[in-house]
Amino acid sequence: MPPTFPGAPVDPDNPACLSVTDACRDQSTELLLLFGQSTARVRLPDLPIATSTDARCCDVHWNPPYLVAGPGTVDDWTLRLGADRYLTVDPERLLPAEIRDVQEFDFRAGRMLTDLVVDHAFTALAGDTTGRSSLDVVGPDGSGVTMSWDRTTPWVQICTADRPEPEFHRTGLAAEPMTCPPDAFNSGVDLLTLPPGGRHHTWIRIAGLPRIG
Repeated sequence: MPPTFPGAPVDPDNPACLSVTDACRDQSTELLLLFGQSTARVRLPDLPIATSTDARCCDVHWNPPYLVAGPGTVDDWTLRLGADRYLTVDPERLLPAEIRDVQEFDFRAGRMLTDLVVDHAFTALAGDTTGRSSLDVVGPDGSGVTMSWDRTTPWVQICTADRPEPEFHRTGLAAEPMTCPPDAFNSGVDLLTLPPGGRHHTWIRIAGLPRIG
């Protein structure tokens, strides 16, 4: 059964059901959406919390926004991501394989995405003194987008949007903070277990980076 939403009843016959409730009503989050040269700001006054009605495993992830660092495509942009390890995948079906050092996908010092095909989950994330992790997607002039999230989400999926449709191919970089890697229900890696009445609260922040000079 899919999660329910504020105001919707929890199914008493399905103990695995999660109820999404409101929290942090005294705060607000501003989401900056980029559409080519235009921007739109969406205010999110309520942050979701997952609440368990029984002891069950779960994962929490954000449907990935496609980050745009200005004109051009992914090939024109630089990704900065402080991640030491990533989850390798089968090249044919993208099935998760093993966790390795980043090697060819090392974005810790910033790296252009030109000709790189990325669809992987990254972990061992660098954080600031509060445990917050972040990434930047930056264009040639230094402008772009920054995303940050809290320590409850130790994984982030990055995808360069390699699509068969020319109008969509590599036009944005997908970034999806996650509490666990793909296939965690089988591997058990970083899988959450919420006790009855337990809660898991997480957040992300997206903002624009100004042009340099």
